[in-house]
Amino acid sequence: MIDKVTRVIDSHCNESALKFIDMVQQERERQDKKWGEQTHSLTGWFAILGEEFGEFAKEVVELDCYRSPIASREDTIKELVEVAAVAQSIYEQYFVRDPNESKT
Repeated sequence: MIDKVTRVIDSHCNESALKFIDMVQQERERQDKKWGEQTHSLTGWFAILGEEFGEFAKEVVELDCYRSPIASREDTIKELVEVAAVAQSIYEQYFVRDPNESKT
């Protein structure tokens, strides 16, 4: 199944999309190593995702609006990857590991 998915992704994604997907997977692995398998209520996940999105938003404002010397594209991308990784965690918990849980 993974090979089939990889072929579909390879045929529909450009190099930058594949790089982003790889970065998100690496971040997921880092999160799992740090926190273990996480299970939260949707409200809990919403809080975590909101916190990560807030960090991304802060980087965007510092980089784009204030041209802060401490802001960087790399930090902004890092925060965006963290947002995507948390979103993937939510999907994995509610729609892959326990699809019945998403109906409650």
